[in-house]
Amino acid sequence: MIKKLLICGIIVVLLSPMISVSEVINKDESKHRIGNKLIDNIGIETNNINGKYPDDMTWYLQCDVYDNGYYCADFFIIAEDPNANDGPPADYYDAPQPPEPPAPYVYTYLNDNLKYPNDKLKADCREYPDTYKIFNLTVIHDLNGVNYTNYTLEYYWTINGSNEIEYSNIELIYTKTGDHFSLFEQYSWILPVEITGSSNYKIICDLVHIELDRNWNFISPYCNTVNDKCDSLICHENSTINWSEAVNSNVIIDSVFSWDNLNQSYMFSNTLNSGQGYWIYAHSPCYLWLKKYTIHTDNTITELQNDWNLIGSPFNTPFSKNNVTIEWNNTNYSWSDAINIGLITNVFYSWNGTIQSYEISNTFEPGKAYWLYAYQPCVLKKIS
Repeated sequence: MIKKLLICGIIVVLLSPMISVSEVINKDESKHRIGNKLIDNIGIETNNINGKYPDDMTWYLQCDVYDNGYYCADFFIIAEDPNANDGPPADYYDAPQPPEPPAPYVYTYLNDNLKYPNDKLKADCREYPDTYKIFNLTVIHDLNGVNYTNYTLEYYWTINGSNEIEYSNIELIYTKTGDHFSLFEQYSWILPVEITGSSNYKIICDLVHIELDRNWNFISPYCNTVNDKCDSLICHENSTINWSEAVNSNVIIDSVFSWDNLNQSYMFSNTLNSGQGYWIYAHSPCYLWLKKYTIHTDNTITELQNDWNLIGSPFNTPFSKNNVTIEWNNTNYSWSDAINIGLITNVFYSWNGTIQSYEISNTFEPGKAYWLYAYQPCVLKKIS
């Protein structure tokens, strides 16, 4: 009992020194009592951090982390506000994390390259708005003294002010394995761990981005967009520059090529449209960021014309050709049926940027373009 009070008291002291914390009162539902208030998950009140109010920030994400026995826990916050700044020096919005409590404990902190005592942050608020950010997270645990044998850490997060978030995705990457997932698409995660250890993560806030290799790139935007190329941004060697600067710096060439279905020939293009494919040449590896877009929500992939089509998927997740239907004359056909009745060819071609050569593909992946031959005008649709 004393151990639990000590651990929770250290966690909450940043928030309010007048609050007392009791032990877990319902482990099945992970409820805690703070003062007279019953709170979900680890029960940490985040209305006031170092006198700062997260609800006044443009947006923030709070993640609670605790062991699978609900014995000990911690939390962290990432946020953005127009009055905050990225990196040093520390500002009003940065909330440092106190030192680790005695074992057993879970201990989280964010690193924004600030000087002590802000080298470990409980809350890391950056400047709003932006196109790309990386939050560096470390989670340390010592579960010695906890009476069970299989150990996991459970992560639960909520996003406040989501309508104001300028990013198309916030992704968590577990650096040890490379496992990653969108914090928009799920709200919990469980990680098996040893009795003691630490784990490092990158939380990447990003716009729709397409990786460009040195040489020719066969791309397609995975979103709803009619995006002028000059509205795009290029990330090169950790710097973000606009299209013209990238061209003048010899990072990319200015010409973008699309496909004229009617004349079956290449043509110059100043826009990037969803469902269509494009050729872009890069002199150096970089990322293409699209700013003006909406996330694709219906099941239409693209329309096909008779002959060769240069296409792409507007969806942000990969899917097999077997998850595609072909609509023709108001009737939907499976991929194999569409082949059998002569609507499309059996194979479609992607581009291997490493060896600069075409290869047969069976999967539609976000950001990539494909050649597909159709014998009849028809529509590709993704099976929901």
